[in-house]
Amino acid sequence: MQDGLVALRSAQATIWEPYFLGMIGDALISSGNAAEAAKMIARAREISTETGGVWFDAELHRLDGQVAMTRPTPDYDAAEAAYKRAIEIASSQGARLWDLRATIDFARLRSRQGRIDEAYRALFAAYDWFAAGYETADLKVAAALLAELPWSAFADQGARTNTCSRSTPRPVDA
Repeated sequence: MQDGLVALRSAQATIWEPYFLGMIGDALISSGNAAEAAKMIARAREISTETGGVWFDAELHRLDGQVAMTRPTPDYDAAEAAYKRAIEIASSQGARLWDLRATIDFARLRSRQGRIDEAYRALFAAYDWFAAGYETADLKVAAALLAELPWSAFADQGARTNTCSRSTPRPVDA
């Protein structure tokens, strides 16, 4: 990835630099190096702001949320703010993939906090927008998370469940 970044810079293709820095940040998060990931993501956002190429900003904010969650003591407030900002940006851009990814992470956060109803409703709304592509990795992750979320939150509210055409359970107001 670093070699690709050098090649981009030599070709003066700065519009892609935030993307590659974000991907390096993602790899650093996966390898447990959140501090270095945060630096890469911050640099990506700087370049995005400098160039006006904000098309990847939602994903950069989502990655900020992941950094906050992978700290020795997860920072739920920072993660929540980052995920909400990512969702807001993705929504304003009509970037449904970035919206889905950020909502998946937001739903995981809410689930960890015991806010299952909010997790499910947010994720289902993002997932349900798609009419195709259910074999893609992101939609498979969303469907699996929807299936894992416990239904006790809905039972407490007197809600009943129904099934959409993709056999993903969803709440239906009684």
